[in-house]
Parts: sequence; C-alpha cells; structure tokens
Amino acid sequence: MPTLLPFRSTTTVEASAENAITDVSINSNTRRRIKSVKWIVLYLCWSLLSTTLCIAYYFGNQRLLFSNKNSNESSAKKKKEVAPVHPGFSSLLYSDHQDYLKSLYDGKKRTLKTIGLIHIGKCGGVSARRTLENSTNTNSVVKRGIRHYHMMAPLPQHVNLLNDWILIIRNPIERIQSNWVFSHPDNTPYRRDGLQYTHTQGKLYRHCYPTFDDAAKGIITTTTSRGDVCPQLVREVLYGRKNDFFDAQLVHFYRNYHYYLNVLLNDNNNVNVDDKKKKKRIYVVRTEHMLNDLNAVNRAFSSSSSLFGKKKDAFTKIDTFHHFWDKETNHPVPTSQLPYNNRTLSKEGLQNLCWILCEEIQLYIRVLRLAKNLNPAQVQEDMDRLIQQCPEHANDDANDEHFLVCDTAPMLPQ
Repeated sequence: MPTLLPFRSTTTVEASAENAITDVSINSNTRRRIKSVKWIVLYLCWSLLSTTLCIAYYFGNQRLLFSNKNSNESSAKKKKEVAPVHPGFSSLLYSDHQDYLKSLYDGKKRTLKTIGLIHIGKCGGVSARRTLENSTNTNSVVKRGIRHYHMMAPLPQHVNLLNDWILIIRNPIERIQSNWVFSHPDNTPYRRDGLQYTHTQGKLYRHCYPTFDDAAKGIITTTTSRGDVCPQLVREVLYGRKNDFFDAQLVHFYRNYHYYLNVLLNDNNNVNVDDKKKKKRIYVVRTEHMLNDLNAVNRAFSSSSSLFGKKKDAFTKIDTFHHFWDKETNHPVPTSQLPYNNRTLSKEGLQNLCWILCEEIQLYIRVLRLAKNLNPAQVQEDMDRLIQQCPEHANDDANDEHFLVCDTAPMLPQ
C-alpha cells in the first residue's frame, strides 16, 4: 500500500516559495557586493603599486644623476688630454617645438633665456661659445641666459620669444674658402665630428674640381671634360640650397646666411619697428675680431656701462676649438698643416664666387649695418674689405632699404 505524503495547505506552499525567492535575492545582492569590494581592493592595490614604482623610479634617477656627477668630477681630475668631442648634429637639433621650448629655460632656475645666439657654420662659433660658457669672470653678463642656434634655424614662433640676438659672422668669401678646406676629403681622417667620406664629397672634390679655384671657375662653365653634372653640382653647393646633392659633409654650404637669418630679418619680424617690445636688436661677433666683439657685446648688455664706454674686459682670451685632431700624437692639427689647405683664388674665380654669393653678401652687409655693438668705423673697415673683393656685388649704399638685385637664380638649375 503506497505511503501517503502529509497534506500541505495551499497557504503553506506559497509561503515556502516566497521564502526561497527571498533567499535567492539576498544571495545575489551579497555576491554583487562582494564582487564590487574585490574590484575596489584590486584598484587600490594597483594604485599603491603604481605609486611605489613611481617613487622608486624618481629616487633611483636622483641617485643615478648624483653618482654620475661625482664620477664625472672624479674622472675629470684624472683625465688626460684627449680630443674633446665635437657638439655634432644630434645634440644641436631639436625634434619638435616642445623640445625647443624646454631648451629656452635654464634647467636649475627655470629662468627664460632671453638672448639668441646664432652660430653660422665656419665662423668660429664653437670657439666663441666655449669662451662664453667657460668664462668665470663675474663681468661676463652676456653668458647668462643665452640660447644657442647651430644646425637649426630659428622658426617664426621662436623668434617672437626673443628680442636680443647675437650673430657670429664672417666675410662670405672667406667663410666659403674655410668651408671648402673643412669639407675636403683629404682632411676627413682628422675631423673630430667623426663624419666619414661620402660619395658626393668625392665627386665634387676629386672627380670634378681638384682645387677651390677650379670649382670657382666652374660656376659659369656649362660643360666640362669630366661630365655635365659638375657645373650643376658646384653651383648648387656654393649657392647653398638644399637639393638632390645634399650631403652631411657639405652641410655648412647649405646652412648659410640665408638659412639662419631668413626668418629673423624677415619683414614679419622687422628689426626697424617702433615698438620696443617687438623690435629685434642685433649684435655681431666677427670672426676676425672675435675677442674685441665679445667684450663689446658684453658691455652692451651690462647696465652699469655705456655701449662704447671703457670698462674692464670680461674676456681676456679666446678658448679656441680645433676641428682637426691627430689621434696618433693626441694633439690638435692646425689648419695650415692639413693635407689640403689651398684657398687660392684667381681673378676669374673670385669674380664668379662673388656672383654666386651675391645674396649672402647682401645679408652680411645688412647685418653689419644693424649691429648695435659696432661703430661706423668698424663697419666701414669690413665693407672696404668686401668691396675690394667684390666691387660689383658689395653694395655700399648707406640706405638699409636699398639692396642690389642679385641675378643668381636664373643661372641655377630649376
């Protein structure tokens, strides 16, 4: 006989069902709360770990910097005379505007560097820079707050930040002569910057023009016995515009007066504007008179003396930098002792060079006239030298607005 189950009323069954549903709801809420607590705890642990790692990284860098500083100081005492490293390209180029803005400020005091110094290649700029940076004289006020430009021209947004500019300049003809010797492949083994012999360099110097005078004469020639490419190559190199022949060994030909000063002397950044807050003040350091000009510029920035007033000079000698070094003897190689140092120019070669450098000459003259640290006699001295070299292209008009119209471009390859 089957066992009969106990009888439950409908009310009892409904009550049991409600209790079961309530238990399930309570368990679900509890699980959600536990899950939320777990995520919160995990987030807090991750934040704590990240903070700990950041603190460890910061203090680790501080100890590394401190140890490097001590090691550098100790090694400097034991250091033998070795070839100083040339600044090179990587340390002088800025990848973007943010890197440039960081360079505008002093790392310790976070004070704005208020003076721009443009170092045009082959004008003795490294020596001038070393003289400024290594000076311990308290009178050298000009060394404070200088932002250097080399291998990089100032952009318009950068020019707007600075009103005082120091330009390291040199007679355009003599600058090109120096650059030709500097870039000659025979002298490459002695270069400190480590740049190696290149194909374009060899083509220009060895295949096309063995001497500088040959290159200057070749500016006007349309064809040569060595190929039609030679006249085009020498024009593009000496004229100084980046093109298909661009080569790192020839960089100072392309980064010339036009490259560095095009924005600074542009009408949008006029040096003759009446607004003192926007006016650009130009000072120059001439290669031929570097020590005197550095002291004159320093006096110009010293509030306690007049521009041409007498005061104790801040710089007593130039800290000369030699671009060429003999690794065997561990001594610098003077330019006069280099394998190639022929700068001779014939009358025809000089005339051609004046023509191709017409725009460079005009910019050089304009900068001389704008220089606030030069008196009229000093300007005339440099003008006389330039007029002697290039009488047809060195405009001697006192009016800064009038310049000779150069006819260089039509002769150059398009």
